[in-house]
Amino acid sequence: MPYHLNLIIACAVFAAFAGTAQASESQTRQAQTVVCLSKMDNGTTWEQCRRIMFEPCTEMELGSARHLDCLKEQKAHWKIHLDANISKLNSSLSMDGAAQLTELLVSWNDYLGQKCDAISKSRTGAGQEAAYVGCEISEYAGVAAEFNTCLSGKSLQPYCKFQQ
Repeated sequence: MPYHLNLIIACAVFAAFAGTAQASESQTRQAQTVVCLSKMDNGTTWEQCRRIMFEPCTEMELGSARHLDCLKEQKAHWKIHLDANISKLNSSLSMDGAAQLTELLVSWNDYLGQKCDAISKSRTGAGQEAAYVGCEISEYAGVAAEFNTCLSGKSLQPYCKFQQ
């Protein structure tokens, strides 16, 4: 095999492992965040959970382009996590539970936009967009924790009714 082809293959393999490691780190952090949020009644604090949730972006200047890119990447990871949980729930819930979940998600999306808009408007300058995206991440994480509680059979929410 020519040298250049070996180099291209080596780079592709490295990139694949790097992407897998990044996804794995994100999944680990998400799992830690969900556990933290799930234990807020038993000793953890919002500040502890927030630190875990936003750890990848903490060393960056608040509101900078780099910080905003980091937050957007974290939001994308949380969206994937949340969508996977919604799919699991929809395939497991009773028809009534799935209908309630759909209704809840429509209301939640409205709430999310209003809350995050209000939070971002309370900031000035470059921090506005970062505040909006950070709010979305926090809300995604909170809902992911609730959905995880439902999937584990521990939720008392009315939508969390499984098929018989």
